[in-house]
Amino acid sequence: MASPDPSADVPRGRELVCLPLGCVFMLLILSAPLLAATDASSLPAGGPPSAMDTVVVVEGTVRDALTREELEGAVVHLSGAPGVVPTSTATDEEGRFHLSQVRPGRYEFRVSRLGYEELWDSLTVTGESPIELEVGMVPQAIELDPVLVRRLPRLSPEMEGFEERRDRGIGRFVSRSEIEARGTSQVSDLFRQLPGVTVERTSATRGGGGGHLLMRGSCPPSIYLDGQRAAAGPVDIDAYVSGADLEAVEIYSASQTPPQFSYGRCGAVVLWTRPAAMQEEGRQFSWGRLALAAGFLGASIFLRP
Repeated sequence: MASPDPSADVPRGRELVCLPLGCVFMLLILSAPLLAATDASSLPAGGPPSAMDTVVVVEGTVRDALTREELEGAVVHLSGAPGVVPTSTATDEEGRFHLSQVRPGRYEFRVSRLGYEELWDSLTVTGESPIELEVGMVPQAIELDPVLVRRLPRLSPEMEGFEERRDRGIGRFVSRSEIEARGTSQVSDLFRQLPGVTVERTSATRGGGGGHLLMRGSCPPSIYLDGQRAAAGPVDIDAYVSGADLEAVEIYSASQTPPQFSYGRCGAVVLWTRPAAMQEEGRQFSWGRLALAAGFLGASIFLRP
């Protein structure tokens, strides 16, 4: 009789016996937790990307809707999306604009430029980038405040040298604005307010006359009316022109007198009348005033010692 095997009383571990297809199914079940852990470790710490992490480029061209000409200096503005700071830019010389870092959302799209109607529209930004836009702006007429254009009277050729002589700074000059500011109705009253000139009454100017002019040293200057010599000597200055018709005055001492006004030895006083006054008075002014000036000239020569 054969002796029993000592190892027969020792329990053996269970052996896993399965068919091939069943083993594959069991391996998938046992490895699922490991695969899930591996996928979770490969994701970013913040989780899957959201729409707020996406940025888009919005660009395009702004043109004149009629001529198709590119518009430089148009302001492109995006605003209105929740939680997004408004952004804007201006077009370059080719009418191009470029807005970067724009997040997805619904925006209010606005374009403005001087001389064109402002453009408003809505713009939905998705994740696609870049977004290319073509903008056409309609020209707009701009209503300006009315401008009053005042036509100044044309000066005589001689009077046109007034400003040039005044710019040289030689002599004393009185313009129409200064005459009006002094508020004098008679020319003699104007000269009483000017330095270097004396208005004096004599037997030749008594009886209502304003007086004749004297320069330093009691020397009577030569009087010129609209560039023409009128008199030399003690002649009533108010006989030539009224304060209302006087446009400008030039006063020169003997050493300052320009060649065209250097007839006498005591300097010169040049009176310029307003062009409008000359046109209104016409022939009456030309002949009446000239005859009066000639009379005073003759009197001054006759009375001269």
